[in-house]
This record gives sequence, structure tokens and C-alpha cells, in this order.
Amino acid sequence: MRPYYDVGGITIYHGDARSEEIILPEVDMVLTDVPYNVSQSHGGLRELDFGDWDYDWDMRELFEVVPPKVPVIYAWCADKQLSDILGMLGERGYSTRTIAWCKPDAVPMNGQHIWTSAVEVCAFGRQPGSTHNLHCAPNYIVMNKNIKNKLHPTQKPVSLFHKLISASSNLEDMIFDPYMGSGTTLRAAKDLGRRAIGIELEERYCEIAATRLDQEVLRL
Repeated sequence: MRPYYDVGGITIYHGDARSEEIILPEVDMVLTDVPYNVSQSHGGLRELDFGDWDYDWDMRELFEVVPPKVPVIYAWCADKQLSDILGMLGERGYSTRTIAWCKPDAVPMNGQHIWTSAVEVCAFGRQPGSTHNLHCAPNYIVMNKNIKNKLHPTQKPVSLFHKLISASSNLEDMIFDPYMGSGTTLRAAKDLGRRAIGIELEERYCEIAATRLDQEVLRL
């Protein structure tokens, strides 16, 4: 499959991450926001109360699209998916943690004045000997959403992904995101001098990601 975008070590493929036409090089880290809170009958991704929602995405698919024994995996997911993904990581020889993103600027969902949905979770797994640059750091990150001109329904701050990539990779490492969305993983990787590959099923998000990547690199 020909890349949709391929500039300076950053590559985008428009297609299905399960396609055998996409041949990956050696990958050092996976950072992805796996599909959750998805409802095709309601027009795709949407933000919902978690409640008794019946997720229509099989968590096992994540392990069908990432190379075996990738040193580090970060997979953002819904609360109800977390234990399953952590269990699958453990079965594959990863030591695991839950990473929590705490959002002080969270607002009530659906206008309900109850506990705000101020925490999102990420399943983290690492193989023995993999890169870890933040020794003894707590497994939570306090950071406002602070996203202007939101490009994707579940978009997360680039600065949040900067922190994870800095923690678990080195310069020129290859970062892989099989569910790229608007390209936040790739944008963060480029900012930090990493290589990256992203795959996205919807072409409009490939175009958005390519535009973001063509912007000047953020000076940290």
C-alpha cells in the first residue's frame, strides 16, 4: 500500500490497520487511542456517559494489529475495557500499569450535574528492558484538556502525548498508532524527534493529520 503521507520519517496510511498490505518496520512503542464509545447507528464516535453502554469493539483486535513483543504499549480506552486490555497485556508477558489522565477543566456530560467525567484511563504495558525515562513517576497526569478547534471527537492534548512518548522512547525511535484519528500521536512524535507511522480508516482524518504534520515543529 502506498503511503498517504510520507515526510521526514513520519508516515500515514489510509486504510484498515488489519490490512496485510501495510508492512511495518521494527516498532519501539505503540501509542493509540483505541475505538471506544462507538455507535455506527448514531453517526460514529460520540461522547457518552459510560453507564451500561455496550461497546461494539473487540479489544483483542488491538493485538492483531500491533507487532508481537513491541517493547511498550499505551492504549487509551474506556473504563469497562481497561481490565480486559491489561489482562491481555499480562498474558503476552508485559508488566502493566493503569495511567490516569486527570482533567481539572472537565465539565458535566450531557448537562447532568453529577460527578464529572474528569478522569480518562490508559492501559500501559512494557516488556523487560524497555525504555523508561521517568523513574518513580506517579501513574497519573494532571492536565487540562485545553484543546482549541477540536479536530476529532476523542482528541487528546498533544502535550499529554509528549509526556508519554518522552517517558518511553528515545530519539529516532519508531512510534506506531494503528488508530491514528487526527494524528496527535504523530504530531507529538515529530515534535520530539521520533519517527512514526499512523493508520486511519477515514480519509478526512488522514488529511487533517497531514495538515497538522506540515505545520512548524513545536519548540519545546
